[in-house]
Amino acid sequence: MVSEPDMRIQWPGGVIPLDVPPCGFKNDNPRCLAQTVTMHQMIIVVVCFIFIIIITVAIFIYRKLKLENELSAQLWRVNWEDIQMSNLEKVLRRACSKLTLSLRGSNYGSLLTMEGHFQIYAKTGYYKGNIAAIKYVNNKKRIELTRKVLFELKHMRDVQNEHLTRFIGACIDPPNICIITEYCPRGSLQDIMENESITLDWMFRYSLINDIVKGMVFLHNSVIVSHGNLKSSNCVVDSRFVLKITDYGLASFRNEADTEDAHAYYARKLWTSPELLRAEFPLRDPEGRRLQLWRYPPGGGAAQGSLLPGGGATEPKRDH
Repeated sequence: MVSEPDMRIQWPGGVIPLDVPPCGFKNDNPRCLAQTVTMHQMIIVVVCFIFIIIITVAIFIYRKLKLENELSAQLWRVNWEDIQMSNLEKVLRRACSKLTLSLRGSNYGSLLTMEGHFQIYAKTGYYKGNIAAIKYVNNKKRIELTRKVLFELKHMRDVQNEHLTRFIGACIDPPNICIITEYCPRGSLQDIMENESITLDWMFRYSLINDIVKGMVFLHNSVIVSHGNLKSSNCVVDSRFVLKITDYGLASFRNEADTEDAHAYYARKLWTSPELLRAEFPLRDPEGRRLQLWRYPPGGGAAQGSLLPGGGATEPKRDH
């Protein structure tokens, strides 16, 4: 090749090409391989991304279908024909009910119900061979199974704790609309504290208070969020002397117009925080959860205050 002095070569881009391309003639320079994403790698990345999206959508659809199946299955439903009514309440009243409250190494006295003493008895029945507590919903002629009600019933089945009575199911066959829960044979905290023949030592009292706190902490951190009606009659003691909280959840089944006498109505109001006196009942949001602490601190709540000196549903002390 002979160069002509007067001739200029028009190079592409106006730049003389290198003797060797930056990545080599075969594109095998290691520096270029480290910085270059091949077509295969791009395909793998795109496929993985699409796969992750498909899996995420599939999981979402599966969980949605599972939830809908659980709601439609109505596993909570109990037929009235499957409940055998118990005569335990009549027997207890006729025999004046004597229940001994004693633990190994400790004597907590006995629960002796004499004629004329005010006592709350849980209505009971047998379901699948086991005794259960039955609470009738007197203010409802029928239950409409809206989506909200179905979710409430599902949540009741899902929420389980040692310090909450176990939800067995609900019967919505008119006129026998009722809620079936675990039966605690030792009675309620109100039963125990209103009986003058019972002597409780302080270790046992603090044990009951601790059970209330544990149950409420679990309930506040659950999907139910708030109890809404915590009182001594809704704290029951099982055969192992473990206190359990009952009558929680299922707000659509209940309302404040449930049948109760004036004494019970105003006694319950004594332990309601001022912010809730005129509020919708029960208040089921984080604010209601904080306000409900009013109901059970030592010496200030209907449940725990009953276990402390001068306890009971009496007017709290006020300086003004």
